[in-house]
Amino acid sequence: MSSPEPKPSPPRSRAPLAGPVPPECAQFDFLLGEWDARVTRYGPDGKALLALDGHWRADQRAGGRLLVDEFRAWGPDGDPWTHFVTLRTWCPALDRWEMTFLEAQQALAVTRFHGRLREGEMQLEAVGRDPSGRDAIARVRFFAIAPDGFRWEQQISADSHWQRVSSIRARRRAAG
Repeated sequence: MSSPEPKPSPPRSRAPLAGPVPPECAQFDFLLGEWDARVTRYGPDGKALLALDGHWRADQRAGGRLLVDEFRAWGPDGDPWTHFVTLRTWCPALDRWEMTFLEAQQALAVTRFHGRLREGEMQLEAVGRDPSGRDAIARVRFFAIAPDGFRWEQQISADSHWQRVSSIRARRRAAG
């Protein structure tokens, strides 16, 4: 019995890392640093279910070509609620941001995660599965971006009906 032929790999960008950093890499610079965050989770009816305190931290790697950010939130009792890490890079070959994230002790749910800066908002889309295991699309946007804060919102749809599931208000953490 012969083994199946391997599938070809997707095209890779061969842009050298030693050359100039693409200017698009600066589009996520607003996220660099440390942030205090207030997270709100919403139910199917759109009403707030839960509010959590969080901390977001982001820095660059690969000479500014890769952004690594870490987000943590604590429940009302102060116990850890969530902790995840996101990797973000500008992909010149696709002319968009490519991202992946992993939440501690959770199955990887997102299969494709990408986006672009549009009209002052970072707009992202992810395709994966919702908590019940159904295929779903998520829209994420960073907006109201300012030096001292930004807002973040996530919506999910499994059936063309969009539901806001969470939002974040982030404020730059005071130096000290």
